[in-house]
Amino acid sequence: MQTDPLNPNPKKSNSGLSNAVLVLVLVLLSVQTIFFVYEAVLMLRSQSLSEESQAGPVAAEDTVSASVPEKVAWKSPPKGKKASPQARNLNPEGMGTQSRAEGPREEAIYAAVPKEPLNEPYGDLTAKPGRVADDSWKWDLVELNSADSVALEALPWIGPVTAHRILVYRERLGAFAALEQLMEVRGVDSTAFSRFSGRLYIEPSSVPHLDLYTMSADSLSRHPYIGSYAAKGIVRLRSMLPREDFSLEALISNGILTPASAARLSRYL
Repeated sequence: MQTDPLNPNPKKSNSGLSNAVLVLVLVLLSVQTIFFVYEAVLMLRSQSLSEESQAGPVAAEDTVSASVPEKVAWKSPPKGKKASPQARNLNPEGMGTQSRAEGPREEAIYAAVPKEPLNEPYGDLTAKPGRVADDSWKWDLVELNSADSVALEALPWIGPVTAHRILVYRERLGAFAALEQLMEVRGVDSTAFSRFSGRLYIEPSSVPHLDLYTMSADSLSRHPYIGSYAAKGIVRLRSMLPREDFSLEALISNGILTPASAARLSRYL
């Protein structure tokens, strides 16, 4: 048997190579095992954090709801009625709220709270001026005879064109005497009027008084309820009648005004 002069011991060389390969395989397996363990730890940690984040707000909310009782807002009783002793205990020293946790007092508390109207977002506007001594009820309303185009356009269903028409018609009338006169403006129908009329009011002192017996013919003819034809008839009739006999009835009986026009004109007399 011949031997390789460069490798006199071939068995020993092969054994060393096999050991080196085995060590390399073991190292690779160890690295892969460590990588899998690290990845599993990260996955478990992310799942734990996710569960804590989902459970955290609920637990906090339950803690708050369990520790803080629900509050009941204090409201004054209706005018002319006294609140029950239980309701007066709601606000003995100006405190704004009281816990509902007291149980039996809850029914008495809610019995003393006045109910707000459901279909009128601004309350009973027609009755407020007669019930209060000041003008605090007007703070969120628009006075029709002093409103400018900006105030009118802020109302629902009123745009720049309709606001301009309202101002022009108000100038011809001298002032609006009733909110319903807005439906005489082109573009304002009953549907639109019902949407914004609750935001308007008329100051009685802003409505002028018309004296048909002394007004000039030009002023009479420019008024929407009179016109040029009726203005000539008024001038002619008042030259024939004394002041005490001059009236709307006389204008109607002489065919100068129609009953409808006289009724609308009576708001200014």
